[in-house]
Amino acid sequence: MKKLSLIIPVYNVEKYVARCIQSCINQNISSVDYEIIIINDGSTDSSLQIVNALVKDRDNITFISQKNEGLSSARNKGLSLAKGEYIWFIDSDDWIEINCLEDIFNKLDKIEVLAMGYIEAYDDFQKNKKVFASNIPVTNGIELLHSTFIIPAQFYIYRRSFLEKNNLFFEPGVFHEDFEFTPRMLYFANKLMRYNKQIYFFYKRPGSITTSVNPKKSFDLIKIALNLISFEKKFVEKTDKFIFHNMVWLALNNALYNSLILDNKTRNELRIEFFNNRWIFKYLKSSTVLKYRIERILFLIFPKHTTKIYQLLRSTFK
Repeated sequence: MKKLSLIIPVYNVEKYVARCIQSCINQNISSVDYEIIIINDGSTDSSLQIVNALVKDRDNITFISQKNEGLSSARNKGLSLAKGEYIWFIDSDDWIEINCLEDIFNKLDKIEVLAMGYIEAYDDFQKNKKVFASNIPVTNGIELLHSTFIIPAQFYIYRRSFLEKNNLFFEPGVFHEDFEFTPRMLYFANKLMRYNKQIYFFYKRPGSITTSVNPKKSFDLIKIALNLISFEKKFVEKTDKFIFHNMVWLALNNALYNSLILDNKTRNELRIEFFNNRWIFKYLKSSTVLKYRIERILFLIFPKHTTKIYQLLRSTFK
């Protein structure tokens, strides 16, 4: 069995994908010990041709194409093909440190999850910023949830059997899928280690999923909030429920924040979606964040005016 599978979804990243793949190839370990799985998710630019040229004659790279189904589907497909003992999801506009895998391999022993920091990377490298996983000693995912944890899935390396055993896959067809995946993953992680070297370059590019405007994001965040509540009801102990309630409120606030740039018609549709799920406000009692507790009271009193209340609170507490 290979030690590690690097899974790289690719969608319209012709400017960046070569850098990403080259960083994964330029490693100080044998190609026998790890594999690279690249999923072309229906790219319409020259990404397909660029990847084909890079992976030619490399026996540890699997490259397949599928119709465009989104990042979640591409990651899930890569996971279904993986043969490595551990899994690392790498976004195709990001890259990893050259010759970092040997040291990573030394950490992957008897753990389920390796939690990492990263480098926030810009075109102007002088703006680059190191972000640490956590300064608090932790040995499992629940301890990390009680601390400060990083949401994006690419900042963790996972034992494949751990993901499969706990049915930890990505929700298909939604934006911000890591918001739903990572809290669930951490709650199940009994053996976790922090890795404080920054070897993942998280590229902040204009037009990425996290920076682009799309009305669907707000509705997806409500769906994610509902999924987190469903998980919390089924699995989470009473002492940990506030963590998931805070995450739900954060998802709802992100949905409301996106409403600020929506047209009036779409904003009204979002308001109706909130009203149709207004039971959430009554259910979420244990948030530790004052802002969320204030919102809860106001949303319960005025459930038809969530977007307006959010706008008012935002202008009041700037």
